[in-house]
Amino acid sequence: MGDLRMLFAEDRHKVKKIVEGQFDLFRTMYKPVLEEFASKELLRISHSGQGRESIFQDCGLPAARTLVSHLPSAVKSQMGMKFGEEAKTAASGRIIHEVAVRSRGEAAECLQKVLRR
Repeated sequence: MGDLRMLFAEDRHKVKKIVEGQFDLFRTMYKPVLEEFASKELLRISHSGQGRESIFQDCGLPAARTLVSHLPSAVKSQMGMKFGEEAKTAASGRIIHEVAVRSRGEAAECLQKVLRR
C-alpha cells in the first residue's frame, strides 16, 4: 500500500521535483562512479541524439563475479565457504583466490544470508 501520507498530505511529484531541480548536481556527483563502472564493463552508458543518456546494467555472470570480487574480504570468505574458491593469475603474476560463483541467483541468495547473520 505504501506511505499513507502520499494519498492526501504529500506532493506525489516531490521526488521528481527534487531530482529535476538538482539534476546537474546529481550528474556531477555520480559521473565518476558511473564512468568507473562502465570502464569495468558493469554497465553501459548510451547517448541519444537529444542529449539524453541511458544507463544499462550488465546482469550477466561475469559482471556478478566482478561485483562479488569487490566485496569486503569477510563477506567473500563466507561466500567462498559455500561456493568454493578458484585460483586465478592476475596480470601482475600474483595468484588471486576468487569465489567460484556459478549463477547470479545463487550469489544473490548467498549474499543475503551472509548479510543477515
